[in-house]
Amino acid sequence: MTTEDEYQVTTWDEGPASTAMERVRALIEIQQWGRALHDLHGLLAQQPEEPLLHYFAGLCHYHLSRYNEARTALKRAIQFNPTFDPAYWMLAMVALQQDRYYEGLQAIDTALELDSEDSDYLATRAALLLCLERPREALTSTDAALAIDPEHEYARQVRAGALIEMGRCSEAEEQAITLLASDPNSAVAWYLHGIQMRNRGKLGEAKSAFLESLRIDPENMEVQDALLQVLAAKHPFFALFWRWSFFLSRFSSGARWGIILGLWALMQVLKVAARAVPQLMPFFFPLAIAYVLFCIYTWVAMPLFKLAIKRRWIR
Repeated sequence: MTTEDEYQVTTWDEGPASTAMERVRALIEIQQWGRALHDLHGLLAQQPEEPLLHYFAGLCHYHLSRYNEARTALKRAIQFNPTFDPAYWMLAMVALQQDRYYEGLQAIDTALELDSEDSDYLATRAALLLCLERPREALTSTDAALAIDPEHEYARQVRAGALIEMGRCSEAEEQAITLLASDPNSAVAWYLHGIQMRNRGKLGEAKSAFLESLRIDPENMEVQDALLQVLAAKHPFFALFWRWSFFLSRFSSGARWGIILGLWALMQVLKVAARAVPQLMPFFFPLAIAYVLFCIYTWVAMPLFKLAIKRRWIR
């Protein structure tokens, strides 16, 4: 990978701009992304065509899960320096998060044309290929990354995923065990271990692994779905409850309001009908109570699930 220092402009060698840049680097080092981005805005006002600043801005946006902003910043970095390979790599990482796999593959291939011996680039390419359901090519890319850096954790994670997709279960399990041994707090490693246990019919061990993965990374939707599949096999009614929770939580805020308001309009129609036909009133009140509970549950479903994971109510 081309180092960031190679792109540092001479005007930072001394004076206030140099001090500000060092502060940005220090904030990024300690993962204070928001504060670093705040300082970057001031530097960009002075140097709007400096690719390294746009790259750093993209990096900060990426870690703040602002993927559209990250994509824009990284494309500006590339616009001002078309040979800035770290920007292509980060653009591929953003594409991976946004499910823009072909776009990401194009970006990472460009990065590799500029630096073919970077293990991060090769591991990212493998992840994109795996998402495109090309596990054999992904495995080749991970092996190339591990040949450069045998301890590359991300490459080992993707390699395990590729082995699972190819049905090479014993090798995948060995890889997952190695990952857990090197990092017991790896959500990905626990997830891969859970997949292997599920495939071997060991549902209890699979559930435990998925729960451990979610305690480390509660936002991972893939692990949530995997857990639900295991729960559905072991506890159908309980799984149905949580599947309904997931269904509600995945709507956007606007969609949830749409559902609530749509049901509210329906409740008004039923209320008018119940007043017109008094015999219907006893049926209306339970429906009204159910509607209120539904509105509340629409907003608390996912926090309730996360609380259940944290407090170990699901075992």
